Amino acid sequence: KKYDIIQIFSNHTSSSMASGTGALQTTYLQTSEAYEEYFKHLTSQGILHINHHIFPRMIATAALAWKNLDLQNFQKHVVVYAKKELQDNLPTMLINMQPWAKEEIAVLDSLFLSTKVYDSHEYEKVIDPINPENSFLPAEFFSGSLSQETIDRAPYQIAECTDNRPYFNYLRKYIQPVEESKDLHIDRSTAMLLNEWLKRSTVPIDIAHLIVLFIVSVVVAIIFIFVPLFFSKAGRAKWSRKTTTLIYFACLGAGFIIIEIVFIQIFMKLIGSPLYTYSSIVFTMMLAAGLGSYCSKLIGVSLKSRWYVPFAGILLTGILLITTHSYIFEIFLTYPLGMRILVAVILIFPLGFFMGMPFPLGILSLEDKPSGAIAWSWGINGLFTTVGGYSCIVISIYEGFRFTFLIALLLYLCAFLVFTRIRKGISA
Repeated sequence: KKYDIIQIFSNHTSSSMASGTGALQTTYLQTSEAYEEYFKHLTSQGILHINHHIFPRMIATAALAWKNLDLQNFQKHVVVYAKKELQDNLPTMLINMQPWAKEEIAVLDSLFLSTKVYDSHEYEKVIDPINPENSFLPAEFFSGSLSQETIDRAPYQIAECTDNRPYFNYLRKYIQPVEESKDLHIDRSTAMLLNEWLKRSTVPIDIAHLIVLFIVSVVVAIIFIFVPLFFSKAGRAKWSRKTTTLIYFACLGAGFIIIEIVFIQIFMKLIGSPLYTYSSIVFTMMLAAGLGSYCSKLIGVSLKSRWYVPFAGILLTGILLITTHSYIFEIFLTYPLGMRILVAVILIFPLGFFMGMPFPLGILSLEDKPSGAIAWSWGINGLFTTVGGYSCIVISIYEGFRFTFLIALLLYLCAFLVFTRIRKGISA
């Protein structure tokens, strides 16, 4: 369907932004792929109207979509109005599928630049399609390709957002105040927002929960994993190939949780509701892994034969899924919720099935070891599940979900290589 107007009003209130809520949440309505959808569903005279914060990043992201659709002269299609001398977390961005005409801009000016017509605040035109030299941003922001130099110079995260890196609200680069600067492309409202998050505590509140999560994870790991292992008789028992075994189970713990978290994020686009996405992905992964573990013996996976099947299955199904999921999403995005969940289950299940096999295979290799070996294996696996979950967030913010997923597959490849050494030790 085609529409004359598509409107999006931000769900960020001033209180939620002041508290830093959502800084590390994915925002799939503010990615280049999302803007491509908006533009494709507008008529030739249609207008996209968005009220959302951080208009420089919005424009850079929308420009990338415009470029991907082979459209031209984006700068002539965009106008932005923001409050003058005040913090405006909801500036008005209007993108016209046709170049803005002087008469149309004059009508908008009469609305926004006249306080009697609109509201009690004074507004200014920060992006002017008729006189681009008066705009806050240079032409590069409308090209769909920000240079690395521009991205590095900006005092906040300004790079275009994509479905692979949908962290639109993650802005912070430095733990220090920033100032409005046209040369550095940081507007007044963005600078005030970053400083407000910084002033509320010694640690910026927008990243505080990430730091707290790390500290709590370390403390909990020490109390509930290492203390019992170091002070129990079983935990102090020694066995051969201990380091190799622990590396193996560490790889499994980190690899499993990274894949699970990445799936929750990327399948959010297909399923939509966070509640349904979390429950569907976690349930499917647990069910598939449990069945894989149960069926490993039935299909002949053991220390002596077919032990390589789980690892080959993980690598093959993982690569297939990460390279094809976006195309499948495009087909089923408009289907009812039940069908979308079913598609997600079908896509995830084969990989989850194979991921359930390496752990019991590793436990079998400890058959002739003291009970402490199994205790340490479970403990290290649990520890690196926590480490992997934390690392997944950090890596995906800076490198994207595809790279993070490949890291997980590399961990399983590492587990495969380590297991070959474990088998040699058993044979010897």
